[in-house]
Amino acid sequence: MNINEKLQHEDGAKMADVGRFRSLVGGLIYLTHTRPDIAFPVGVISKFMQQPSKVHYEAAKRVLRYIAGTMEYGIWIMSDHLELKEASNSGVVNFGS
Repeated sequence: MNINEKLQHEDGAKMADVGRFRSLVGGLIYLTHTRPDIAFPVGVISKFMQQPSKVHYEAAKRVLRYIAGTMEYGIWIMSDHLELKEASNSGVVNFGS
Protein backbone atom coordinates (compact mmCIF):
# COMPACT_ATOMS: atom_id res chain seq x y z
CA MET A 1 0.00 0.00 0.00
CA ASN A 2 1.36 3.38 -0.98
CA ILE A 3 1.83 5.58 2.09
CA ASN A 4 0.26 8.53 0.26
CA GLU A 5 -2.76 6.53 -0.92
CA LYS A 6 -6.01 7.46 0.79
CA LEU A 7 -8.70 4.81 0.63
CA GLN A 8 -12.31 5.99 0.84
CA HIS A 9 -15.59 4.12 1.28
CA GLU A 10 -16.77 5.46 -2.09
CA ASP A 11 -13.72 4.16 -4.02
CA GLY A 12 -14.52 2.19 -7.18
CA ALA A 13 -17.16 -0.38 -7.98
CA LYS A 14 -18.37 -2.63 -5.17
CA MET A 15 -17.14 -6.22 -5.18
CA ALA A 16 -19.56 -8.97 -6.13
CA ASP A 17 -17.73 -11.57 -3.98
CA VAL A 18 -17.34 -9.87 -0.59
CA GLY A 19 -16.36 -13.18 1.02
CA ARG A 20 -13.13 -13.31 -0.97
CA PHE A 21 -12.07 -9.88 0.35
CA ARG A 22 -13.01 -10.78 3.92
CA SER A 23 -11.09 -14.04 3.73
CA LEU A 24 -8.00 -12.27 2.38
CA VAL A 25 -8.12 -9.56 5.04
CA GLY A 26 -8.71 -12.16 7.77
CA GLY A 27 -5.56 -13.96 6.67
CA LEU A 28 -3.63 -10.70 6.66
CA ILE A 29 -4.84 -9.90 10.17
CA TYR A 30 -3.57 -13.32 11.29
CA LEU A 31 -0.19 -12.60 9.69
CA THR A 32 0.23 -9.38 11.68
CA HIS A 33 1.10 -11.53 14.72
CA THR A 34 4.46 -12.35 13.16
CA ARG A 35 4.69 -9.50 10.66
CA PRO A 36 4.18 -6.24 12.59
CA ASP A 37 5.44 -4.33 9.55
CA ILE A 38 2.08 -4.92 7.83
CA ALA A 39 -0.10 -3.95 10.81
CA PHE A 40 -0.83 -0.41 9.61
CA PRO A 41 -1.88 -1.18 6.03
CA VAL A 42 -3.91 -4.19 7.19
CA GLY A 43 -5.65 -2.00 9.77
CA VAL A 44 -6.54 0.54 7.10
CA ILE A 45 -7.80 -2.10 4.68
CA SER A 46 -9.83 -3.86 7.37
CA LYS A 47 -12.01 -0.76 7.77
CA PHE A 48 -13.69 -1.66 4.49
CA MET A 49 -14.90 -5.16 5.41
CA GLN A 50 -18.59 -4.21 5.24
CA GLN A 51 -18.68 -2.95 1.62
CA PRO A 52 -15.32 -3.43 -0.08
CA SER A 53 -14.65 -2.22 -3.59
CA LYS A 54 -12.26 -3.46 -6.22
CA VAL A 55 -9.87 -0.66 -5.19
CA HIS A 56 -9.78 -2.03 -1.63
CA TYR A 57 -9.23 -5.57 -2.94
CA GLU A 58 -6.31 -4.37 -5.08
CA ALA A 59 -4.80 -2.65 -2.02
CA ALA A 60 -5.04 -5.93 -0.07
CA LYS A 61 -3.37 -7.80 -2.94
CA ARG A 62 -0.52 -5.26 -2.90
CA VAL A 63 0.08 -6.15 0.75
CA LEU A 64 0.26 -9.81 -0.31
CA ARG A 65 2.81 -8.95 -2.99
CA TYR A 66 4.85 -7.08 -0.37
CA ILE A 67 4.78 -10.15 1.88
CA ALA A 68 5.88 -12.38 -1.00
CA GLY A 69 8.85 -10.09 -1.63
CA THR A 70 9.89 -9.93 2.03
CA MET A 71 9.54 -13.53 3.21
CA GLU A 72 12.73 -13.22 5.29
CA TYR A 73 11.13 -10.52 7.49
CA GLY A 74 9.17 -11.33 10.62
CA ILE A 75 9.49 -12.37 14.23
CA TRP A 76 11.51 -15.55 14.51
CA ILE A 77 11.78 -17.64 17.68
CA MET A 78 14.76 -19.97 17.80
CA SER A 79 14.16 -23.28 19.58
CA ASP A 80 17.66 -23.73 21.10
CA HIS A 81 16.64 -22.72 24.59
CA LEU A 82 13.10 -21.47 24.90
CA GLU A 83 11.97 -20.46 28.37
CA LEU A 84 8.51 -19.01 28.81
CA LYS A 85 7.83 -16.85 31.83
CA GLU A 86 4.49 -15.58 32.94
CA ALA A 87 3.95 -12.32 34.73
CA SER A 88 0.77 -10.58 35.73
CA ASN A 89 -0.32 -7.78 37.93
CA SER A 90 -3.90 -8.85 38.54
CA GLY A 91 -4.01 -7.08 41.90
CA VAL A 92 -4.13 -3.72 40.15
CA VAL A 93 -7.47 -4.36 38.44
CA ASN A 94 -10.58 -3.66 40.50
CA PHE A 95 -13.75 -5.19 39.06
CA GLY A 96 -16.08 -3.23 41.29
CA SER A 97 -15.68 -5.37 44.39
